[in-house]
Amino acid sequence: MKNFYTLRIKRKDIEKSEVFIFHLDGNFICKKLEEQFNEDKPFKRRSLENIVNLYGYDLTLFQKVFSFCTDIYENVDAAIVRRRDCKWGIFHKEGVFFNNEIVIEPVVEKKDCEIVGFTYDSFAPFYTKEGNVAFVNRNCEIVSTLKINRKNREAALFDKKGIILGKWNFNEISIPEEFFFFGGNFSNLIKKNDFNVLYKKFMDKKYGNFLIHSEIHGPKINRKNKLIRNDMKGYKVYYGKILILSYVYYTKHQWSNYNFLIKYIWYLFKNEYDNFKKKIIRLAGTPSLSYGGCTIWKINNEFLVLDLFSDRGNGDFGYQIRMYICDEFLRHTEIAD
Repeated sequence: MKNFYTLRIKRKDIEKSEVFIFHLDGNFICKKLEEQFNEDKPFKRRSLENIVNLYGYDLTLFQKVFSFCTDIYENVDAAIVRRRDCKWGIFHKEGVFFNNEIVIEPVVEKKDCEIVGFTYDSFAPFYTKEGNVAFVNRNCEIVSTLKINRKNREAALFDKKGIILGKWNFNEISIPEEFFFFGGNFSNLIKKNDFNVLYKKFMDKKYGNFLIHSEIHGPKINRKNKLIRNDMKGYKVYYGKILILSYVYYTKHQWSNYNFLIKYIWYLFKNEYDNFKKKIIRLAGTPSLSYGGCTIWKINNEFLVLDLFSDRGNGDFGYQIRMYICDEFLRHTEIAD
């Protein structure tokens, strides 16, 4: 292993990378500007079976503990793993697991959907509970943190002593988003707003035309009550109001390397649905009907519906939690399925 490591911040505005160089103990040395290079990653991910066979572990025991493992990064003699209790960390080929309670998941490259990891003699970037990016060493110790201010659209890099090493706006660098926890497409309405306030705004919202359909971003209805997209003809237009509380969508390209993802995201959404249901019960009272992924309150001859919807096709999958009001009893059986 080398006696120093680097941390790369790719610049969008000048197509170069700011490279920060550290000692292995995490102390900052210097920084420089380099040309960005596009080459295949030197460390290809292997299957769990290959890793187990390569290093002589018991496959059955290994699979009971871990649901995912990258290849062993030769520059640090370690791999990034996900335990079945949903904790991510660093696994040394000697059989030792290190994790850090601050980090929740490794950063994933947007283009190829691969974990960045310890590629190119770098510290591995992990997403944190606070929404920042922490760079960790082979023992999962945080060496540097990219603190992200989404309100002001800027980010700053700090070393482990809290000294600022660089500062950029969102036009200068790409900001990574969560991939495994709820994905980049997850609507964080509830994170930004108190649910009671959101519920009141929804109840005060004006009535209009809407569709019950799996595609969140379309189709739309014009003022003459006609569908903008022809391929959606045949879908009934309802009168009322609808709010997408949370959603996620993964393409086959995004999730195919991570077989645990479908069940894990479903588990998160089921819990989210149950939490929303409890909150609405506190505000609207006992539901008139509740089954599967659908709960219905009858209020003043109208139906308030909380709906958990799953959508799969062509290898893709997505989940939605929707709240809507309508004066008709809609296709609840179909929705619940």
